[in-house]
Amino acid sequence: MPPIVANQRTNTREAVIIEPLRFKSFLRPAPWGGRRLVDQYGKQVPDDDDLAQFGESWEISGHPLHVSGVAEGRHAGRSLNELWAEQAAEWSADQEAAEPMFPLLVKLLDCREPCSVQVHPGEAGSAAFDPPQRVKVEAWVVLEAVPDAVIYSGFRQGISESEVRAALASGSIVECLNAVIPQVGDCFLMTPGIVHAMQGVVLAEFQTTSDATLRLYDWNRTDRQGRPRRLHIEESLREIDFTQGPVAPVTPRPLLSAADDPVVSEVLVEIPEFILGRHRFTQPWTMPSSASYSIWLVAEGAAELAVNDQSPITLRVGETVLVPPCEQLSWSALGDRAATVLQCEVPG
Repeated sequence: MPPIVANQRTNTREAVIIEPLRFKSFLRPAPWGGRRLVDQYGKQVPDDDDLAQFGESWEISGHPLHVSGVAEGRHAGRSLNELWAEQAAEWSADQEAAEPMFPLLVKLLDCREPCSVQVHPGEAGSAAFDPPQRVKVEAWVVLEAVPDAVIYSGFRQGISESEVRAALASGSIVECLNAVIPQVGDCFLMTPGIVHAMQGVVLAEFQTTSDATLRLYDWNRTDRQGRPRRLHIEESLREIDFTQGPVAPVTPRPLLSAADDPVVSEVLVEIPEFILGRHRFTQPWTMPSSASYSIWLVAEGAAELAVNDQSPITLRVGETVLVPPCEQLSWSALGDRAATVLQCEVPG
């Protein structure tokens, strides 16, 4: 099966050892979070937060709020931004377009309670942050959903700004939101201007490296001192795209394959910022070389990954790895269950 980004290097390179990079996870407490990232996904609790509720685990990040460190191997202890500064031209399919900051950020989210109703601003609004932020575009893939889970994605059709203002004043904003009952495997794409929130789900999130987020509503929550979290009502209303309407889960695009191909592959998201694909397999399969680095996250089961015929590494649900450009990737499922992996790349 061809790689999602089907372009290959034409220049001759010296033979180098290509090592898949695993990073230390970074847990962030949140009032809407839970303990599943620790108890089910094995994320390590910071020493001083043993009883905290965690909403996010940052898996791969070059953002100043947290820069990921390599967990093991010959680059152990080095930061993602260090490696990117040295190797961006080597890792990127479009060497001239390599950005100064690693362009993608990967998280796991545990939304036990509803997270804030929020919106990501456009280019001007993101640049107005201190420090300035890139535009935030994010895609979610549902890993778990409890029976009463809900994802709010956009407003219901025809909702106007005046209706939203009235609903905020009366505390009935949820009645304006488009509510979707999520299923495991659903994928949602959130671009700037779309209001969103979620509850009762564990998500894998792939996004641009940005923290540009505006809170429209926070369910009347207060912190431990009884103070409400800051809202950005007027800023949010300026950034909301009221023409967008409801946002449904994306429709995957199957990739053609031979009848005896051991993997079923599909494209979930294909936008200028990144391409997100999904592969499900029970038998070993091999992917040929790509000109770009790729990020992989196990969404179901467990699998072994071998790079250039080296010894494989084992990855379980919620574990993430970054693979620099290489000659080939080989995957195999562990045990009797199928494995599903998500693949994210920046287009060349």
